[in-house]
This record gives sequence, structure tokens and C-alpha cells, in this order.
Amino acid sequence: MAMAGRWTIALGGHVLLDPEVVRRAIRAIIPIFGNQGGVIVHGNGPQVGNLLLQTPKLLIDVAVAETQALIGYELVRQLDAAVGGRRAIAILSRVLVNPEIT
Repeated sequence: MAMAGRWTIALGGHVLLDPEVVRRAIRAIIPIFGNQGGVIVHGNGPQVGNLLLQTPKLLIDVAVAETQALIGYELVRQLDAAVGGRRAIAILSRVLVNPEIT
């Protein structure tokens, strides 16, 4: 049974490393949102770290944006496939990185 109101649900970056765990999470989230919808936020620390290991010269803010986009796309794809007819969107945020922190 769906609860009334809007929800915000956070998924950690480690959860998002396994596509099957993402599918199970989406299936669990949909009944919580019900017809009201909600917001899913996510971490991306492991994905950023992996990308920087693969591409060491990549700027960290670019790595964060790239992984945000990939994760957002996958979450939207999974949500759209699970609910059909209703649309999900992904919103990216810009990250300010202090160049003096190494």
C-alpha cells in the first residue's frame, strides 16, 4: 500500500555498483512513491574513484558529472521500465572543486 505524500530516498554509491541490486531497489521504491512520485538521490563515490583510476588525467569535477549522468540515466531507464507510462527525469548538479585540495 502506498503512503500519502512525497518521499526522498537516498541510494548509496556502493548499492549502484550491482545492476541487480538497482533493479530490486527500484521495485521496492515504486510502491513507496505510489501515485505521488518522489525524489531519488544517489551517491557516486565508488564510480568516481573507479573512473579516475581508469582515466587519471580526468578532472574530478568532470568525473563526478560523468558518473552522475550515467547513474541518473540508468535510474530513469529502470523506473520507466518498471512503471510504464509515467516518466522519470534525472537532474545533474554542478560540483565546485577546490583546486588547492589534493
